[in-house]
Amino acid sequence: MGGFLKAVFYHKQDTKYNDEPGKKYHFPRSYLSRVKQTLDDWVIFYGPIPSRKSRYYYGLGLVSKIRADIQLEKHFFADITDYIDFDDYVDYRHDGGFENALVDINGRVNAGRAQQAVRIISDVEFNKIVDAGL
Repeated sequence: MGGFLKAVFYHKQDTKYNDEPGKKYHFPRSYLSRVKQTLDDWVIFYGPIPSRKSRYYYGLGLVSKIRADIQLEKHFFADITDYIDFDDYVDYRHDGGFENALVDINGRVNAGRAQQAVRIISDVEFNKIVDAGL
């Protein structure tokens, strides 16, 4: 049983990880404690979109299971079910930003937070992103 927390999972098309968008999210052990907190809850997918500048929230899915990668030591998969693409890509800076810890009130991005591939977010932040995307 997980912690029932929402999160943002970073993904890009040319990733070195063995992701399958909408099906499984591959990550190193350094994010395991965060991903465990999302088990049985929804996460939002975020990253660059080819031919567009910036980064975008683009879909959401339910973390249904976490399992070890048997081929790559210290790596894991989060299995995703009920994946939904957003109707619109949502720029992460739209309306001053959705994640309070990512974009400050002056519109500056927290570089350390931006580098985190898995970011826990509040229900309020989650709902604002989903509302903007669907």
